[in-house]
Amino acid sequence: MSISDYGEELILNSIFDTIPLWVKLHIGNPGEDCTANPAVETSRQSLTNAPAVNPGGTFTSVNDLVWVNVAATEDYTFVSIWDTVGPAGGNPYWYGPVINGSVVAGSTFTISTGDLVVTLS
Repeated sequence: MSISDYGEELILNSIFDTIPLWVKLHIGNPGEDCTANPAVETSRQSLTNAPAVNPGGTFTSVNDLVWVNVAATEDYTFVSIWDTVGPAGGNPYWYGPVINGSVVAGSTFTISTGDLVVTLS
């Protein structure tokens, strides 16, 4: 069986439009439990709640995610999404790749509005 666009939207809305969520940085694939390859920068940034869009049940970020004065020079390659501000604990919901994640210690790293996209398909 496959899920319908309506079903995808309903599932995403039950998470992204209702539960407070935070984004964590990783320097490699975090794996299913989202704990592998954590960045030295441990702060998680708040993801503003918003409804998913149909067709296709896609959630797209509606706020900039900004890490100021990052702790180390690294290449962020993945992010994970959590239900706790952290820096540790909570439950992971999603993870995926980041594009252009190179950062120098002390600088600011931003994932711009609309650049974080989550789908079920």
